[in-house]
Amino acid sequence: MKQTTKRVVAFFAAMGLMVSGLSLNEPASADAKAKAKVKSVTIKNVKKKLTLKKGDSFKLKVSVKVKPNKAKYKKVTYKSSKKKVVKVSSKGKLTAGQAGTAKITVRSKTNKKKKTVITVVVKNVRTENKGQGVAPTANATVSPTKQPENTGGQTVLPTVQATATPTMKPTAEPTPVPDGTSTLMRKPFAAQGSVGQKLSELSVSSGKIVDSNGTEIKGTYEWEQPDTTLETMGKTHATVKFVPKDSTFAEIKGISIPVHTMKNIVKIERKPTCSGAATGKKLSQVALSGGRAVDAEGKAVSGSFHWANPELMLTTPGRANYMAVFTPSDNVTYREVSIYVNVNVTGTAITSGTADKKLDLSGGTWKNETAYSGQWNGTFYKLNDFIEGVDLSQYTTMNVTTEVYDKNGNILSDTSTGFVGFKLANKNGDWSGFADAYENRTGELSLAGYEGGDLYLVVQNMQASVGYIEVKSITLKAGEITNVKDGSSLKRAYGDMFGKVGNALVGNQMTDKNCVNFATSQYNSVTMGNEMKPDSLLKNWNPAFSDTNPEGYVDTAKFTYKYKDSKYPVIDMDSIDKYINVAYQNGMKMRFHVFVWHKQTPQWFFKENFNKNGAYVSKEVMDGRLEYLVRNVMTHIYSYKNSDGVYVGREVIDNWDMANEYTHNNDGGEKSYWDEVYYPDYEYSEKKHSGIYTPVYIKEAFAIGHSILEDFGLTDKVSLMYNDYNTYQVADKIVTMVQYFNTKDEVNPTGEVICDGVGMQTHLDMGYPDIESIGTNAIDKFKAAGFEIQLTEMDLTDKVQSETSQANQIAKWYNLMMLLMTEKDSGAKITGIIWWGPSDDHSWRSEGVPLLYSKYWKAKEHYFQVIEAISSYNQGDSEWQIYV
Repeated sequence: MKQTTKRVVAFFAAMGLMVSGLSLNEPASADAKAKAKVKSVTIKNVKKKLTLKKGDSFKLKVSVKVKPNKAKYKKVTYKSSKKKVVKVSSKGKLTAGQAGTAKITVRSKTNKKKKTVITVVVKNVRTENKGQGVAPTANATVSPTKQPENTGGQTVLPTVQATATPTMKPTAEPTPVPDGTSTLMRKPFAAQGSVGQKLSELSVSSGKIVDSNGTEIKGTYEWEQPDTTLETMGKTHATVKFVPKDSTFAEIKGISIPVHTMKNIVKIERKPTCSGAATGKKLSQVALSGGRAVDAEGKAVSGSFHWANPELMLTTPGRANYMAVFTPSDNVTYREVSIYVNVNVTGTAITSGTADKKLDLSGGTWKNETAYSGQWNGTFYKLNDFIEGVDLSQYTTMNVTTEVYDKNGNILSDTSTGFVGFKLANKNGDWSGFADAYENRTGELSLAGYEGGDLYLVVQNMQASVGYIEVKSITLKAGEITNVKDGSSLKRAYGDMFGKVGNALVGNQMTDKNCVNFATSQYNSVTMGNEMKPDSLLKNWNPAFSDTNPEGYVDTAKFTYKYKDSKYPVIDMDSIDKYINVAYQNGMKMRFHVFVWHKQTPQWFFKENFNKNGAYVSKEVMDGRLEYLVRNVMTHIYSYKNSDGVYVGREVIDNWDMANEYTHNNDGGEKSYWDEVYYPDYEYSEKKHSGIYTPVYIKEAFAIGHSILEDFGLTDKVSLMYNDYNTYQVADKIVTMVQYFNTKDEVNPTGEVICDGVGMQTHLDMGYPDIESIGTNAIDKFKAAGFEIQLTEMDLTDKVQSETSQANQIAKWYNLMMLLMTEKDSGAKITGIIWWGPSDDHSWRSEGVPLLYSKYWKAKEHYFQVIEAISSYNQGDSEWQIYV
């Protein structure tokens, strides 16, 4: 059994979660498969593409490399993506059907991750005309002469009918001979590269060049500076030229395309060892020795092993995993990698020398005098007199117990509903505070954000049924604030692979020092959950307007689209500045989310005179309003300087979600306001999308955004993304849409790459989708299209929450990370992984316990298995965990 699976079993055993008849061990057949290591699946008689004629058959010759080399482990399955085009038997025989193209997937039965895919093209059999090639003459049909009828003795002469002239088909106008010009319609893309590679080693494909008739020209792309070496991880631009196959067409030079570069793979071939670990020592006092790191080709990589957190104090005896890091000597070229090292700690347990302190609450009033009038009412209790003489720096948390009553003073018996919101604040009236907890009756509040001065305890009723809240006790506790005591962090473990390792926070969390401290301990990027959506930017609930273009806003005369309104919405720039400053001060990047969305956008923004009761404006008016929002926000962010003269936005915001969920814009119960303006003719249906996958207003948003990046010289540092959910259901539509954005027309007159790629939200459930389909139905399609990919809103709900379902939820997180790492190193340009929420109790799907932390600082076993996944991967083990 794998070490990772053993850890899950140990976790549940320790928690007392094993029940009679339930085992987390794999069944015998699965265990046997786990022992077999499938190296590869290949097709010996086809490389990548096979062309057949209708009716042809072809037998695939498949080779499976596996240890042990036994026939039972070499079995494979065959699958055709289009059975009408080509069928495949269980033994690999292909039968060509109708003309078309299909993918044939050959997959190992022992390890379903090991597969190979080929393309099969079926062509019709041409029927040749063996005659002279002269079309038969069309003869006129002559109607028979009708015999005259007797009309009373008068002789009637027969009418002579004219011979009918055959109708001739009009001759088609001949297609003009192309004039030799070549026009770039859509730029090609480069394969993902590695630091140290030359451009000449990267393939370039999938652009679109047409002749003067609009017919695509075949040809190849060549690097103009093929010997240029890729120097650093990230995005840059380089130029290619198009060389037509037919030399009568002109070459196109100077085509600038993005190039994504990753650091080189490092694998730990042999772990380091350690000795002398004892309680009371820091990890820095436990030497690591030995160990060997190699690159993808097995060549040694020089560098050193060290502890991820050398200042971590060993307090618990016994064996445990601690995070070690291999830092290459050349850490620009090679990845820093994290691995778990098992350490045997001797000695006796060390507990905190500071005892818990229960505050004496006598002399205070700890219950509101009159019943709360509604939900989220609350009371502030000043604690200064009760903590006088106490050194709060010796304590990590404040535990508060309460009792809750209805408006008649009766105790509420429900012990599961969230009744009380707890907060700590530095001043009376500060409802956000610097620490919070939302519980039934007892809350644990971190003291990490307290920096002296006044201290207030805030209690609020989370339910309208709560009329009174009585504080029963307040206890200060010492010890570790977090249960992550192995030195690990998500940002360090995954940062050198994916770049952004982020989380989503809302406004009050960005001002909660405890939350920010927690977030920065694990993540290097943040997404604002609500505060940068149009509702917030335009202050939907209390909008303000100016009769003139506000000071500091972009001159509308410089717009691409004419601004036709006589008044100007005031954008909440102050909030933007506040949040990007918090990110900057804490060393975090930020993803901006979002400009164009059919939700959380004020209706008045689309109406005449900015009045929600008015008529919808014209497309031309809306073009100006769209540009007003996008251009002013982006320009402000990249022009804003803090008090130290730093352009904060340029340091912080490296991604923009320009548009969100367009392929699902029928899910809001009403027609999108955007479509009301731009596509007023189609009839809305909640059950069916409009079918329009060339949304011009989204293309305009991308074009405006790209022009701003060009103005500030940021196209190498910043990406513009399209974001959506259930991307594995609509990937083909998204590919079509993004290619439309990047195709030359009046909106994108030079055919620039104005949309860099796709944000896959990745809101998952235990029942759907399976992890494999995320790869085959989404990532692989975006990879084939050359897109940048980010996992932008990850969470995974478990609605059952049994012992078994929890074990499987842990395994699914593990397998998701294995998929992403494997895809990254197989060419997918994955440049970010972002969780949607810091903890289960701060999640929009909290009932499904979807995240890696239950509360701030309180990691679940799910977190440790996500870390275990990259530790295993960095040691060459990419096998998935088996569900129980």
